[in-house]
Amino acid sequence: MPPPTDTVEPDEEMADTDDEEEEDRTPVNSILKLRLFPTSSQKEKLDQMFASNRAIYNKLVACSKDDRLGITTGKRMSLSALCTKYRPIAVLTSMSKYFKNNKKALARHHQVHDEVRDSAYRDFKKAVKSSRALFFTMKAKGEETKYSDMKFKSKFAPSNTIEIRSRHVRAIDRDGKQLVRFHKTFFGFKKNEGIVLHETLPELTTSIRLQRLREGEFYIIVPGCASSPSRSVQDYVRSIPACATSSRCTTRMTGRSV
Repeated sequence: MPPPTDTVEPDEEMADTDDEEEEDRTPVNSILKLRLFPTSSQKEKLDQMFASNRAIYNKLVACSKDDRLGITTGKRMSLSALCTKYRPIAVLTSMSKYFKNNKKALARHHQVHDEVRDSAYRDFKKAVKSSRALFFTMKAKGEETKYSDMKFKSKFAPSNTIEIRSRHVRAIDRDGKQLVRFHKTFFGFKKNEGIVLHETLPELTTSIRLQRLREGEFYIIVPGCASSPSRSVQDYVRSIPACATSSRCTTRMTGRSV
């Protein structure tokens, strides 16, 4: 079988987008990284969020492999076609058939907020787009290259992240401490409850990233703008799909040195 070909031209493929990413188009060249101090029960909920996000992302990668690489047909499916075909994996009402062999895991995936599943889908889409952009760029330069497969997310990775829309995040003050609230029904937060923050949460203008380190620490990563770029932000860049940001950044770390 000849090498797989693409069903669309590079410009058409890279231009494909949707309204879900509208909030994420703000240019980013700095980050604020705030440490979270969850209780034991809150940590269990956070771990469940990351386990579900990881499982859904990996299912998207595994199920789409044939179409992404053009193994059977010899033609790689376009990004829009991939999204239409595999979006149901991350949708509450249609995901059951993809996880039918593990009912306990499926129950946990159903319990998390829709945003956890949506973030897995958006990260999958961004990763596909990034991989293809790199392929087309190298091909345009005349460099010998091939379209590579995508990697699975691992719980043993240095860090994993989940995107949370700014409209779902709220900070409150209690007993001299600031608490952050998101997905309040999933966490079972009462009116004055949340997860303790190390430092004050700034006003949010774009999505944040909830980060879990391999060591079990949790952070909120807030994108922003700064006039003095620094290479130290690479720790953040590696924690998200390669296409999620395109500019160099500065970083302000609080609660932990990197």
